[in-house]
Formats: sequence, structure tokens, C-alpha cells
Amino acid sequence: MTQIEKFILEKSCNMSNIEYLENPVEKKDELKVFVKVSELKDINMNCNGAESCCDRRYAGDGCGMYEGDCDTDNDCQGGLVCGKNNCLKYHSPGGHWDETDDCCERLCSSKNVCEEGQGTCMYDYECSASTKCGYTNCHDNTYFPESEFTLTRAFYNSSENCCYRPCHRSHNRCGHNEQGCLDDRDCKDGFYCKQSSPKNYCEDINECLEEGKRYSSEYCPYGKCVNYDGGYQCLCNAGFTQVSLTSCSDINECTFDGEKFLLNK
Repeated sequence: MTQIEKFILEKSCNMSNIEYLENPVEKKDELKVFVKVSELKDINMNCNGAESCCDRRYAGDGCGMYEGDCDTDNDCQGGLVCGKNNCLKYHSPGGHWDETDDCCERLCSSKNVCEEGQGTCMYDYECSASTKCGYTNCHDNTYFPESEFTLTRAFYNSSENCCYRPCHRSHNRCGHNEQGCLDDRDCKDGFYCKQSSPKNYCEDINECLEEGKRYSSEYCPYGKCVNYDGGYQCLCNAGFTQVSLTSCSDINECTFDGEKFLLNK
């Protein structure tokens, strides 16, 4: 006689619908049931700190947010990672919960900021200085071209939030005080990427100041420099004429054209 047949004879065996499985805290609460192995993966497993509970062999799709105990990132549902001794941040000690339990959590947090193409995030401060938190954008081809972000496409689904770069040289160069640039090429002409905390932003280049000379070789040597957002203008000194908005040329009064200029004055 098999163990199953013996169990049926000795115990009452009733058919029932199993909504979920859970590791009981007390031995007396334990109930033995028979489940087809092929159907085990379709039954939800409530993981409340039992060792290795999140293993996908038992928990189907893995554990959700703040569930444990997990052993690897693969034990967690998409967009989540397995933390380290972190369950007591989310649960009170007792039952199966103890200080060595590892729970599934979001990769992005204020203490672990994510880079471009990583997720899942909820707030901008969970992303690096050059990125912001998007909304259901992990499969957005504008920000994450499939050829460049294969891991982003594979690891996250289209409804999840990923950190993205709002200012980008290929599709959206930013202007004054716009946040989310990586370097100067992400900003419009006349602006530079100011490395700042909490977010980098595009700032106007003041070509009229000494620091602005590195962006312009002309710098109004024959006139007064007037700065404006995204550019500057030279107001020419006496004896010089306006060649372009940013340059002046000496008037040679000894030539015929120079004489005509003086007469017109």
C-alpha cells in the first residue's frame, strides 16, 4: 500500500480549492495536502520569511515587493532585486521574520540611485543626477532604443518606470535651467551642462565673463559684450563696424570706403 493510499484510509481526504500556500509559523497549524506537481507553479505562495520561500520552483513568478526570503534576484518578480538582510526594514521581527531574511525590493532608492535604463523607480531622487524617473517608459524607443538598451527591454515590461535622460543630444537638446543632461552636448547652442546636485541642468554660457571665453574665441575684442540666454552680442567701439552679431571689424579710414563711412557719420 502506498503512502497516499494509507493516508486516504486513515484520514478523511476531501477535495478543495487551494487559493495559496504558506509556511505555518507553528507546527500545530501545519496541514498536509496533495497537489499535482504540474499544478504547483499555478498556486500562489505567500512568503512571510520562511527560508528560500521565494525560489521560483515553489513561488511561481517569484516574490513581490517586500516578500521573502529570497536568495537571488531571479527569485523576485520583474523590476525587483533581492536585498540583503533587509526584511526587518519592512516587517516586525517574529514568526519567520529575522535579521538574516532577504526581501525583494526595488533596485532604485534614495540610497541606491539608478542610472539611465535602470528601474524600477518611483521618484526623481531615486535616479542619478543626469536622469529622471519616467512613467511606464521602459520600452519607450525614443529614450531606450532596442539596439542600445537590450537589457532594459528584457528585464522590465512596458508598464514599469525606468530612469531616463530628458536632455539628449540625439532627440532633445535642452535650454536654460532644464534638468537631466549628461554633458554639454545634451544642451542647446549657447548653453552648457552644469554638474549639480540633485540634478544636472543646462545653464546659459555667459560669454561676457572670463569663464565664458572657453566657449568662444572671439569674445568681443573690439566692442562691448552683451550677454543673453543662448548667446551674446558685440556692440562695436568707435572706429569699428558690425560684421556680424558677435564680431566687429576695424574701419580703415585711409581707404575710399573708410572716407565714405566717416562722411555718412
